[in-house]
Amino acid sequence: MEDERSTASLESSLNERCKELSCLYGILCIIRKNLPLDETLQGVVELIPSGFQYSDLECACIELKGMFFQSPGFKVTPLELSTDIIVDGSRAGRISVYYTGAIPDSAEGPFLKEEKDLIRAISDYLGPMVECKYVEYALVENLKKYRFMVENTTDIAYSLDTEMRITYISPQVKKLGYNANKMLLSDWADFIHPDDRDRVISEYRSVLFEGIEHSILFRTTDNSENVHWMEDSGMPLKDDSGDIIGVTGILRDITQHIDLETKLRHYVQFEKTLCDISSRLINFPSRDLGDEIYHALESVGKAAKVDHIFIYEFSSDNDLAEKYGEWYREGVDAVGKEFDTITLSEIPCFIMPLRKNKAVKIHSLDDLPEEAHKGKEMLELLKVRSALIVPLLMKDELMGFVGFCSIREDMHFSNFVTDMFRLVGSTIGNSLQHDRSRKSLGLSEMYYRSLFEESNDAVIIHDADGRILNVNKKACEMLGYDRDSLVGIDLVSLYPDEERIFVSDTIGNIMVKGSVHLESKLKRSDGSSIDVDVSGSVIDKNEQFIQIIVRDITDKKKAEIELDSYRQELEDKVEERTRELTRVNENLKEEISEHRIAEKLIKENETLLRNVLESTDDGISFFDNTGTIRMVNNKFREIWNIPDDADTEKNYVEAFVRYGLSQLENADHILSKVKRFAILMEYDSDVLYFRDGRIFEYHLFPVITDGKVRGHVCSYRNITMRKRAESDLQEYAEELERSNELKDLFTDIIRHDLMNPAGLVKGFVEILLKREYDPDTTEKLRAIKRNNGKLIDMIESVSKLSRLEAISVLEFKVMDVGAIVRLAIQSLDKQLRSQHIVLENMASGKYNAKTSPVLEEVFVNLLSNAIKYSPQGSKIIVDILDYGDEWKITVTDFGEGVADEDKPFVFERFKRATKAAVKGTGLGLAIVKRIIDLHGGKVGVEDNPEGQGSVFWATVKKA
Repeated sequence: MEDERSTASLESSLNERCKELSCLYGILCIIRKNLPLDETLQGVVELIPSGFQYSDLECACIELKGMFFQSPGFKVTPLELSTDIIVDGSRAGRISVYYTGAIPDSAEGPFLKEEKDLIRAISDYLGPMVECKYVEYALVENLKKYRFMVENTTDIAYSLDTEMRITYISPQVKKLGYNANKMLLSDWADFIHPDDRDRVISEYRSVLFEGIEHSILFRTTDNSENVHWMEDSGMPLKDDSGDIIGVTGILRDITQHIDLETKLRHYVQFEKTLCDISSRLINFPSRDLGDEIYHALESVGKAAKVDHIFIYEFSSDNDLAEKYGEWYREGVDAVGKEFDTITLSEIPCFIMPLRKNKAVKIHSLDDLPEEAHKGKEMLELLKVRSALIVPLLMKDELMGFVGFCSIREDMHFSNFVTDMFRLVGSTIGNSLQHDRSRKSLGLSEMYYRSLFEESNDAVIIHDADGRILNVNKKACEMLGYDRDSLVGIDLVSLYPDEERIFVSDTIGNIMVKGSVHLESKLKRSDGSSIDVDVSGSVIDKNEQFIQIIVRDITDKKKAEIELDSYRQELEDKVEERTRELTRVNENLKEEISEHRIAEKLIKENETLLRNVLESTDDGISFFDNTGTIRMVNNKFREIWNIPDDADTEKNYVEAFVRYGLSQLENADHILSKVKRFAILMEYDSDVLYFRDGRIFEYHLFPVITDGKVRGHVCSYRNITMRKRAESDLQEYAEELERSNELKDLFTDIIRHDLMNPAGLVKGFVEILLKREYDPDTTEKLRAIKRNNGKLIDMIESVSKLSRLEAISVLEFKVMDVGAIVRLAIQSLDKQLRSQHIVLENMASGKYNAKTSPVLEEVFVNLLSNAIKYSPQGSKIIVDILDYGDEWKITVTDFGEGVADEDKPFVFERFKRATKAAVKGTGLGLAIVKRIIDLHGGKVGVEDNPEGQGSVFWATVKKA
């Protein structure tokens, strides 16, 4: 019985080995068929399970460099056997075998040692096979590329045997008039020019007997007996054993090259001369330019073998041409001094072609037409026999001409020489323009430096990383540093600690929007803080340079505090006169109470910055020591109502009489001071009272260098609001009787007086939350933070709506509604991600409309509304539809939707659908409606046609 079991075991083991051998044999047969790689691997993967113990329970797959092959019934299971496929020493793929069913209880395994050896053996077969396939594919591709290159190149490829008979020549030989097939087995020497034949044959023998490569030039003739110069690059042709069996090479027809080489030598020296003078003229200082131009004319004259060169520049009125310089060849007498100035109208035959940027060629004076008699007389007096006159260009504008003359003989000017002389004219013109631009730039730089240094406001220039590049004198005075201490430091270091986190965001906003206006605080060198108004703008997008103008508003902030005493009185009267604001007061009571509690906790810690207030720019003018206005900015024109196309470069007294005298109430007093501006060497200022009610304050600063007044900078600041504020404080009791003004004033107070402490609460609560670890106290602080956030949102919404209701007309310009929508989407990216909401913007292209930048608030509110009422993980769809003469912008959400009975009221203030879990003031959609009304459009809400949710829409008129 034991022998029978042993025999059965041996038979089973033998059967398994036979299956494995059969599997390997089958795989080898597939490989030997030399099928494409994908067919080979598919055949192999289908055979692999047959070599395993339970082939009906197993499947296999092969992964190779992005390709995947699998056996029938393939699936991945936890029972896996795999091995790597190695190609060219690196892992290129993997073979994997999986059990697809349960293993019998009597089975060994899950995988036998022999099965592991089998899969490794298969991998060993596949690796070299794949490597061979890759090599084979590469050889085929290289062969195709080589054949394509040989048959499509302009060169001629050839091969010779040891008897110098042609065994191959490429089809390109047909350009010599020969047939490639008919040339086979012909003697190569028959196609070589007799004068070069012995030399060439000697070179080929060196290749055949010494095995060296050669590169030679020889002549051959085509079937029309025309001579061609050929450049031959040859090398020995060897068989597999390394024996030389012939010569192979490339022939290139260089006949044209040889012909041109001779001509080229004639021009090289001339071109070299032009290159030298071009470099020297551009790099010379202004004081040496005249001498250098003379030396340049001398070099050109000698190289071109002309006798006389002259340069004329047009006068400012383009009526005359004045001689700038000239050169005569040694031995040639200078003549024609009476032609230092030429009247252009006398030589139209020369000037008209020059104005069309054409050169004037005069090979002989006899060739000139009768109408050119004036020009001919001039050239005869100059003893000229031939001349070439080219334009003198400055910035592609004709500013004069340059003449190249032959006095001793007639001269023919080729196109090449003409082009070279035109280049001389351009080079001289560029050097003169460069010299004038450099002088003009120096003057402009002086004007800019004066404005920069004498500005009433601090000016700081920094890069996108916040590194300070330059500051003016006012910045040093304001911050208490010298210039060297500020240049090179990080802008962040000038801010108090609690404000530094906002600096990088502000810089980012400036780079995206182009400009930003805000209020902040800066830290002086002594550690004290000052309130500042900051206007930032990009001055160089390529270099990413930013300029910020900083104004000290500490005194202004102190004045605002005086308004606090009127708060309670305003609240009582507004409550009586304005129902809508009464509701706001009731909603605010709890938040104000909590804010006062938080304010107590915060007083002992830190002081935060005030919020942003808008400020206006100053009007600026600069006039020199002659009293001539040299520079004004747009604000200056706006203040004095000077048209954009009006020329302001006139005497400042004349300008004041023309534009300012009639506008001022105190005109006589100011005129008496204006007349003395030019002689003032000290600072001066006064107040301007305009007849239209505006009040400006001017500040005059002398620009002094080397103890002399070079000019003056005058700035004009609008102080109307400051002056009126003084009288407004005394007249508040009467003004409060006017309900509309009460409403606006109360809104301003909410915005300024409530937002400031609310901002303080927000900042200090965040600080206390980081420092507090007691759970009860932390929960109370979080409640304060939530309610304070609601307070800020409500104040902002009320302020926006009030400002919009006070506006009856907006200024419109053509803007892309699609771009405005994309900006709104970008601003809400954080809220979308926090709610895991996907926003699909279906609008593409441009949607031009007559609109105002405030339109962005519409899309921000509609999108914010959709986010609030959408469940997490849902989506929002934005689209812009063509609606005849309007664009219809739609925002679709998949939230709970709006009930039909609520739809007529959702755009009214404080009206919201019943959504207790969603925070909001009920003013967002009212703001949307007001802005769209100002645009002459419509708003509405509909049910989402795709299911649950709503579609909010608004229309604006097309441009």
